Amino acid sequence: MAEFEQTTSQKTEEKPIDYRWEPTDKFILSGLEFDLIYRGLRANLQDPAFVRVATVVKALETADGVFKQGVDAGVIKPVYSEPKEEESHESVASHEGI
Repeated sequence: MAEFEQTTSQKTEEKPIDYRWEPTDKFILSGLEFDLIYRGLRANLQDPAFVRVATVVKALETADGVFKQGVDAGVIKPVYSEPKEEESHESVASHEGI
């Protein structure tokens, strides 16, 4: 019994800082749990601020997807340092005639 109490007290002292799961992990919800989530989200759709934030989140997800495609295709390239002052002026000068 003392062993169990010690293990239990050790677990309560060591609290995780966060939790994670894989995108492919599956969770089972009861009808009540699904109802609470579904109706809670639907109720928030009446709030313009919620709709605005939800739209921004969706737009960011879309932009992130396009960004990843651009990186994968080599269209978007990483920059590791700022260009030298001379290179910066040359670049601007070459585009002025366009």
